[in-house]
Amino acid sequence: MLKMMVLVFIFLCCLLLLLPSFGFTIDEDLELLNKPTMKTTIVHDGNIYDCVGINKQPAFDHPSLKNHKIQLRPSSYPVGLFDDNSSSSSTNRTTSIEIGLPDGGCPSGTVPIRRLTKENLTRMKLSLKNMRIKNTPMYNDTNEELHHQISNDSYGDTKTRLTTAWTNDDFKSTGCVNYACPGFVQVSKDTPLGIAISPVSTYNGTQRAIELFVFRDPATLNWWFLCGPDKKLVGYWPNSLFTTLAQYGTRLEFGGTAGYTCNTVFPPMGSGHFPDEGYSKSCLFQMVKYIDGDSRSDDLPLLEGAPYSNSPCYKAGDFTESGNKDNYFYFGGPEHNLTIDEDFEIEKQLKLLNKPAIKTIVENGDIFDCVDINKQPAFDHPSLKDHQIQLRPSSLPVGLCDNDKIKSLSGINSMEVGLQESCPSGTVPIKRVKKGQLIGMRSSFKQYKIRPSSSNVNDDASNQRWATMHTPLRPEYQHWYFGASGFVSVYGFPEMLETQASSSVFWVANDDDLNKINHIVVGWLVHPTNNGDKNTRLVAGWTSDNFQSTGCMNSACPGFVQVSKDLPLDITINPVSTYNGTQYSIELYVFRDPVTTNWWFLFGPDKKVVGYWPNKLFTTLAQYATRLEFGGIAEHTSKCNAAFPPIGSGHFPDEGYGKSCLFQMVKFIDINSQSNDLSLFDTTPYSDSSCYKVGDLTKSRNTGNYFYFGGPGGIDC
Repeated sequence: MLKMMVLVFIFLCCLLLLLPSFGFTIDEDLELLNKPTMKTTIVHDGNIYDCVGINKQPAFDHPSLKNHKIQLRPSSYPVGLFDDNSSSSSTNRTTSIEIGLPDGGCPSGTVPIRRLTKENLTRMKLSLKNMRIKNTPMYNDTNEELHHQISNDSYGDTKTRLTTAWTNDDFKSTGCVNYACPGFVQVSKDTPLGIAISPVSTYNGTQRAIELFVFRDPATLNWWFLCGPDKKLVGYWPNSLFTTLAQYGTRLEFGGTAGYTCNTVFPPMGSGHFPDEGYSKSCLFQMVKYIDGDSRSDDLPLLEGAPYSNSPCYKAGDFTESGNKDNYFYFGGPEHNLTIDEDFEIEKQLKLLNKPAIKTIVENGDIFDCVDINKQPAFDHPSLKDHQIQLRPSSLPVGLCDNDKIKSLSGINSMEVGLQESCPSGTVPIKRVKKGQLIGMRSSFKQYKIRPSSSNVNDDASNQRWATMHTPLRPEYQHWYFGASGFVSVYGFPEMLETQASSSVFWVANDDDLNKINHIVVGWLVHPTNNGDKNTRLVAGWTSDNFQSTGCMNSACPGFVQVSKDLPLDITINPVSTYNGTQYSIELYVFRDPVTTNWWFLFGPDKKVVGYWPNKLFTTLAQYATRLEFGGIAEHTSKCNAAFPPIGSGHFPDEGYGKSCLFQMVKFIDINSQSNDLSLFDTTPYSDSSCYKVGDLTKSRNTGNYFYFGGPGGIDC
């Protein structure tokens, strides 16, 4: 029988891994997992590592390890384990990475354990129901696994991390990843599980790898884990954790796994490229070995390696022997689960959205194409074929600039947003849509509707929650509105899940017909799935039938006519407010042109003209709006019971200025194109969840009408 040991160079690649949980409450789990620290904690790679007594680490909370005597080093090493050092440093020009905490890590007698926060553990529990790190479905057995991972749901980021896992019953009731449950005994002072691995490989560029070793101690029967070119001891799984694996391993498996947590789109595996692209382009497993019954390291025979893939999105290449007796294979593949027809449709849509560029501007990781103003995506809309472009409003509403006087009194920190470099005259910036983003939009589009709260009357809104201030809903109390404006605080959510989205906005809507609500929405948004990041971004959208078949956000469909040369939709807003610190806000203006009847969008303290929605896009809103709504909306695009994200700052209104999100200078435009304060008696706070609240609309001489809104979100919303 084979005693399992893995010696590999593996290019750092994309694996989505989920962590199990205990079955107790979150607070009870945290108390068990986070042990008292014996040294000032180490902050590294965005995580906190506690130096805990080596004999008091979480491993020993496992029932079978109550009287376990810790083993600090293997009783012996497999024969030949160190024979590969000379070849490993130069094989295929790959750089082997050393991983560890700075300054030597923890003091003697202590080991680093990553501290779990309540949010971390909640993420793990939410992701548990959908995926475990398991080998192929051909077998159910006891196993250990080790590799690296990228798991936003578990860690709240997309860093590549060192990962191990174990189970005694195929994760039915035992085992976990890293320290998410008792079991793995840490002995290294500076290489904790879950540590970020950096730098990583680049496609067709520098290749970096990690060396991984697992073997069974012939004396103690514990399973050891070593890492890196120096064969650094990380720790071990005590033999008493296992049943069948206590004696030997019957199977080895090398490669990658990909999964999702209630979404419908699979991530890349490996480098995201197929094996046939070869070295530096596809992910490589090399120096693949095993430990035999005599505790000797041997090359895995080529005839005993069988490739396996259960999806055309991913492939495993042939197991090959190089001239250096270095067994290797390539594996991996791109993302998603598109059919050929779906892929063709995505490519077709990309060509429509991404127009030929006269100039390209790259900022904050985004690509903006400067396209001919008369050939922008807006004019692909059937209603706009013969549209004559309008470069500026016929006139501005009376009193629109009165806010400038109020700002000088209140000290509001109103932000200017725009590209550092403008597009040439006669062109406008349109954010380039990448294929992955378009597929992400496709996967979440049915849920991705920044809709006013009245839209939930005839639609399933189970994945959305509101915290807003709105004008009357009943027709007998409604007014006609021709625009609105407001200043809203801007916040960021760096730990938001991929399945979540949160925005703070206002709507100008006509809901005379609840089955075909017309509305325009503007504000800021954080939406990882659609944008491919967690940046806070400027957002604007429209629909003439409550998103049943018309409208979209930003430039994802034809409609909005861009006229600004330096302020595109979907641009990143930076900096953002900090809790109890510096507060930043953005100024938003939407109004109907009294001459052309187009709906204009202006932004910022200088009332910069961004663009407009042509009147022909709408039905009822072509004449006037019947309702205004200001506040925030939270949503998740998950198919299971997931957590809702924060709204606003993530804090309730009663915390007040600098802590809760603030909407101020709340105004409307009347039929005479006059800007007015929204009446305190014409508004009603609305929230459909105890996770979010809305404060009263209040009048102030210094800040105009204002209210606070928001809340933390959570699972039971």
